[in-house]
This record gives sequence, structure tokens and C-alpha cells, in this order.
Amino acid sequence: MQYHPGSGTSRLTSELLRVQRELHGEGEFGVCCTCGNTDALVKTLELLTEPGDTVLVEAYTWPGFLSMLGPRRRRAVGVAIDERGALPRALDAALATLEQEEGPKQRLFYTIPTGHNPTGMTVDLERKKQLYDVCRRRGVVVLEDDPYYFLEFNDPSASFLSLDTDGRVVRLDSAAKIVAPGLRLGWASASPAFVEKYRLFSEGSTQFPSGLSQTALLHLLTDRDKWTAHLRHVVDDYRRRRDLLADALAAELDPALATFQLPASGMFFWLKQLVTPDAADLQDDFVDAGVAVVPGRCFRSTFGADKARDADTSVDPCPYLRLTFAFGQDHHIRTGVRRVAQVLKRRANA
Repeated sequence: MQYHPGSGTSRLTSELLRVQRELHGEGEFGVCCTCGNTDALVKTLELLTEPGDTVLVEAYTWPGFLSMLGPRRRRAVGVAIDERGALPRALDAALATLEQEEGPKQRLFYTIPTGHNPTGMTVDLERKKQLYDVCRRRGVVVLEDDPYYFLEFNDPSASFLSLDTDGRVVRLDSAAKIVAPGLRLGWASASPAFVEKYRLFSEGSTQFPSGLSQTALLHLLTDRDKWTAHLRHVVDDYRRRRDLLADALAAELDPALATFQLPASGMFFWLKQLVTPDAADLQDDFVDAGVAVVPGRCFRSTFGADKARDADTSVDPCPYLRLTFAFGQDHHIRTGVRRVAQVLKRRANA
């Protein structure tokens, strides 16, 4: 319960480094504790970018990250995606355009490679290699935000960190999805030089993560059997919930109303409804039906600009909805899907 270094207690950081080397290889990286991924993202932006800089993101991404950019005078440029992640050619083209417009400079590519929020996709190894090669050739730092890494339902995929050969990956892991979000605890893995800068930044701001939170995570990690059993329990429960939601969607929704792909990790379904060009048009109907879903446009890399011109019919429609199976009991999931189906059926028959 005493003061600690900004990087966390030595016992926990040593244990986390052991875990990271087992999972991501013996690369030249260090580890420091963070106050959760949100705080770590803010600090990374401050350390690696400047006002006026452009950050590359997936065309659909977590709006929490986008909300960090504007107040810090950074802007986002979206990179087209498919079911395997960002398209390497699209990333390369976006970087080439930026170099022409702004000249050569270090840039940041923000990605959520596992159980992507919102699409649920997981980037495979071959696509990661292609994206990493583009970033290496163009001098780009990969900001690998991976809070759903431990929620893979099959064999874990290799990380960007495991591919890193020259210290251009900053990887963020989190205890939020596998222990408790209220711990506000995560860990960053990156080059020793970045880890040291992050430590100094933390000591001048948040100081260090909660000692109680660090003790709780250390207690889990140091008992290898307990840690393994805990992760297995969490993954099994999320897999069961995923299958429950998938079965409910298949039972309630005709493919003429909506389509989806089964996510291989994480906690999200990316439902493409087919009854109206823009899922946002259905939001009032979902509220009236008593079900919470998020229209896909809220996750677009241009969302801030979209909000500023909502009255402009030039805003591209987005047919997608994000659903989650992370909350509620089983009957809540079934009831929620039933209500979604009822809204789509009513609109289709209107």
C-alpha cells in the first residue's frame, strides 16, 4: 500500500514480462503497468504524436479512441477493412497520400486486432504480416490495442508484437475483460525506450496503478494453475454466450432481414440489417421495443464529422448494428434478439 514506480511493482512487472514472453516471443521489449487501456491510449498519443498529426485507424473502430483525438488536435483517417482486418493496400495508399500532403514523418496506426470492436473480426497472421510490412516500410508505429486477446475461442493468433523486429509496436493488454473493469489495470509492452518514457509520464500524472489492483492480478498470475483455470472459465462462458446469441439470431431472423458472421473472439456481433439503408433510422424503434443496440455509423472513423452534418443527406448510410453478448442473463439475450427481430420485421412489412 506504499508508493510504487510509475511502471508498477517490480513483482508484477516481472511476472507480466514472463507472461508476455511466453505468449509473444523473446523480442526486445519491456513491460510496464497501466491504469487501463483508455488511460494508456491517451498517454501513448501524447508521447508519440503532436497537435496537428494524423492517426490512421480502421474504417470502423472504437469511438472512445476517436473521442481522444479532437481535444488533442489530432485527426483520424480511416483505412478500409474486410472480414480479416484493415486492407494493406488501403493502408499503404492512405500513407502515400499523407506523405504527399504533409511530408514524411512518424505516424501511428491504431488497430484492435482481436475480437474487433465493433465488427468482431480477428486479424489473421498473414494479414498482420502484410500490415506490419507496410508500417515498417512507411515508418509507422503500430498501436496494438488488444483488450480481447484472452477471449479467443480457438487457438490464439500471433500478435503484432510477436512480429516486431525494430521496436515499432506498442501493445496494450487489459485486465478489464478477464478480471474486472473496475480494477483499472492493464499493461503495455513496447521497446525499452518507450516503456521508460511511459514510466516517467505516469509518475508526473497518474503516478502508478492502484496497489490493490496490482496485488489482485499478481495473486492470479503467480498461481499458474489458477490463472489457466480462470482464463478457461472466462473463455468458456463467453463462447457459450456467443453461441446462445448466434442460435437466437438464426432462429428469429430470416436471412432476408439480416446477416451476420460468427465471431471467433471477443464479445460483439456485427449484424447487417437489410430492411433500411441506414441502421440509425431504426434507433427510435429499438428504444421503443426496449432493446439496446448501437448503429454502425457510431463507430465510423468519420463519426465526429457525421454528427456535425447529420442534416446533410450526403452522409453515407451504414446498415450495420453492433450487438453484444457480454451483459445480462441468458433470457435477456434471447429476449433482446426477439425484440430486434420484431423491429426488423415491422419495418420490412411497413
